[in-house]
Amino acid sequence: MKKYQLIRYISLIFSLLVFNNLQANETTPSPDTVRLLASQCAQCHGTTGNTLGDFDSIAGDTFDELLNELLDMHADNDNEIMHKQIKGYSKEQIWYIADYYANLPKNSNEDKSEEKEEDKEDEVDEEDEEDEEDEEDEEDEEDEEDEEDEEDE
Repeated sequence: MKKYQLIRYISLIFSLLVFNNLQANETTPSPDTVRLLASQCAQCHGTTGNTLGDFDSIAGDTFDELLNELLDMHADNDNEIMHKQIKGYSKEQIWYIADYYANLPKNSNEDKSEEKEEDKEDEVDEEDEEDEEDEEDEEDEEDEEDEEDEEDE
């Protein structure tokens, strides 16, 4: 657990150092620099901003929605991980992060997950139908055997 936290902190510090150097030069950051800045977010939201797990997919969300949510977290004093992490960024850095994720395409991962679930349900339905058919066949065979036994007696 401590190793994971250490990696997160090193990533955040590295991102901040790169971005602070960028601010000193007063230039618009390159896409690579902004992606590095957003790398802290990628640990939960994925490198493409699209997740399959319990975290929200944020790629393709509106810039205003992302910016407002991040700025709200920056101002809050909640004890949640995102609130703590966002405090390490300036408002300008938060703007770049919101812009970065807003401009990423929404992935069809969620659609694929739903399709996989539907496929699993279809497979289960097919298996249930096959099981029912097998049970009916077994019942028919048992009935035939019972009839044969009755005839033999």
